[in-house]
Amino acid sequence: MPFRDPRAIAEGVCGFLDDPLACKMCRKAYRMGREMIWPAVARRYLESFQHAAPTARPAPRRFRGLTLASRPYELPPLRLDHVERMSDGTGIIQHAQFNVPNFNEGYCTDDNARDSSCAPAQRAKRPSQADRPIAGHSYLSYMFSAFTPLRDASAIL
Repeated sequence: MPFRDPRAIAEGVCGFLDDPLACKMCRKAYRMGREMIWPAVARRYLESFQHAAPTARPAPRRFRGLTLASRPYELPPLRLDHVERMSDGTGIIQHAQFNVPNFNEGYCTDDNARDSSCAPAQRAKRPSQADRPIAGHSYLSYMFSAFTPLRDASAIL
């Protein structure tokens, strides 16, 4: 059919619909489509499960190395290099591309709130580096600058 010729498209569609072969194709497409409705698909899944169930045996679980039950409970060593890399004098940057801070994404209050609550414990582990950004001052400063006091509590009630 010619491109952008509505009359030719209409004649072609009407001719196709009048063709007895088209009716046969429609019936075949309908029957094929009925095999794909949810009840039919669910029935086929159940048949597949019933067929597989008698022969299915769970594979034995094999553990390599130590399991948690046989290993003493120890936390991994504290590593703060990524947190330090993501932190600056403003706060902690929200996102990174691998291990590179993405300054275009900026900062967010929830990350800075989490880090401000963890900073004292982190500082206790590394007291010699209390002046680093991870010390928590920048996180608290960011939270303070982001805080907007509520003037009228009745506005949200």
